Amino acid sequence: MKIDQILILIIILSIVMRIFFLHPTFSDENFYFNVAKNFLNGKTIYKEIFLAHPPFQIYTLSFLFLIFGSSLQVAKILPLLTSSISTFLIFLICKKLYNEKVAFLSSLLFLFSPPFLSFSLIEQGFFPTLMFILLSFYFLLKEKTTLASISFTIATFFRFHTVFYILFFIFFLYYFKRNEMKKFVFLTIALVSVTFILFLSIYGNNFFKDTILYHINTKILLFSFRKIFTLQYWSMNFFFMSLAIISLVTAIEKKQKMLFFFSVMPILIDFIILLLFQPVFYHYFLLSLPFYVIAISSTFFSIDDKVIKGFILMIFLLSIYSNFKTIDFYLNPINTAHMYEIRSFIESNINENETIFGEPSITNFISFSSDIRITADYLDSFLPRIIFDGKENLITMLENNRPKFFIDIKVDSTYYYASEAQINDFIQRNYRSIKNVTGTPSYLIYMLK
Repeated sequence: MKIDQILILIIILSIVMRIFFLHPTFSDENFYFNVAKNFLNGKTIYKEIFLAHPPFQIYTLSFLFLIFGSSLQVAKILPLLTSSISTFLIFLICKKLYNEKVAFLSSLLFLFSPPFLSFSLIEQGFFPTLMFILLSFYFLLKEKTTLASISFTIATFFRFHTVFYILFFIFFLYYFKRNEMKKFVFLTIALVSVTFILFLSIYGNNFFKDTILYHINTKILLFSFRKIFTLQYWSMNFFFMSLAIISLVTAIEKKQKMLFFFSVMPILIDFIILLLFQPVFYHYFLLSLPFYVIAISSTFFSIDDKVIKGFILMIFLLSIYSNFKTIDFYLNPINTAHMYEIRSFIESNINENETIFGEPSITNFISFSSDIRITADYLDSFLPRIIFDGKENLITMLENNRPKFFIDIKVDSTYYYASEAQINDFIQRNYRSIKNVTGTPSYLIYMLK
């Protein structure tokens, strides 16, 4: 059996195994699923429904729902397939750059890495983005520049984080395929600009406000050195960055320009994101992961020292061990069983004209998997969005609509919404607590007095 056939078999087995782990998770994906369901039912994103990201993720989910129906299992098809296709694209890229051995190891390191194990079943928009970034890079290696630009543009309108990786493409083209550089850069800029203008014409200024101004006002903090030590980033990427540094030393010692490039670029891009954004979430860095594993695999086959090879494998295994709690949190359905308990309780105590409000992961899960509506279609009820819109506007909306249930979430030792004085005042005046649901995380359910 050929090595690419073995990899395809491993990927298929990975898909089959991960199907058994399909369950709701405490994550943003519940919001995206519910937005896509509402979009399919006629609601307009950026106008009737706030959406902080470009629309291709919602378009894709809505298309899947149109064909197969709106369900959790259908929604999970998107991360399941795009993460698997990304694994094989890494193989094809590495095979083109190096050889089948490096390609096979790169794909395996990606497939069994903590980020893949933790997030490849969660639809946060980054695995579809990654798939098109890798596809774009593969097209460049095949000297199909137009297709590369189209793929990069598609990735951009899944997640604007893609624009950071234009640095990777520009430097790669400059050093290794200079003849393709101008065409790719100018065509990509043109396609991204035209597409952005098209969405502005469709959705108006709300598109710019939701996808650009919102992030500038709530997340971007230039030169935030104190945030560069964000625990969530280092808990996983410390291991890959350590291995990338080993790769960098090897590249300098052996004067391997390609290895030097793959060692430096993901570190550079990660640090740019760390400096710019507040807060940062680990899935922001999934897009760098393939470039780390390519550098690590190339290093593994570039050195003869068995001790260093063993050290590389040991660090990788240590990364899995040290992140086992995170992997278990996202893969183990027991950790989110209480979400069904909350949904059942709400369904048993609400009628079709009444609504719910509160923590967006649980409220969107309830709304997506049932016919229960969220008050005023305020699906993104994260505090940064509430503060961006104005807490006074939220209180006015809630006073006018009076959701029957308000669901708060416990963060450390405090409650998420109760920590905001104006929102807590509204809750205390209008609601009484009726149910405390323990779990990870725990929830407190309020009912209208």
